[in-house]
Amino acid sequence: MPEVLLSRRWLALHLLAFCLVAACGVLAWWQFDRAAGGNTRSIGYAFQWPAFALFTIGVWIWLCRDATRSDRRSAAPAPAGPDRVDDDLVLPPVRRAVPPPSAADDPELADYNRMLARLADQDEE
Repeated sequence: MPEVLLSRRWLALHLLAFCLVAACGVLAWWQFDRAAGGNTRSIGYAFQWPAFALFTIGVWIWLCRDATRSDRRSAAPAPAGPDRVDDDLVLPPVRRAVPPPSAADDPELADYNRMLARLADQDEE
């Protein structure tokens, strides 16, 4: 097991995953017990909790694999050059504000604005 999965953060994540799977198991057992007692609605829940546990295990495996892969990539020397940007420096994309079209650019918009002005004048009278 790579060292990255033994850090404090990852040990807490391992414990969280274990607790979630255990809780799903207990809840599934409880729902199976209720279903055996005649509660028909509990049958669906009895199969739902193991599905949640499997999903938790799948996400945990995916996160572990992703962490070990990124750990191997970070161990490789980063290419040097003027275009190299640190991974810690991530900026949001630049969004350029597009000005709304003016009435001078669109004759249909100018007609519409004149009609609105006439309606506003009629409302005031």
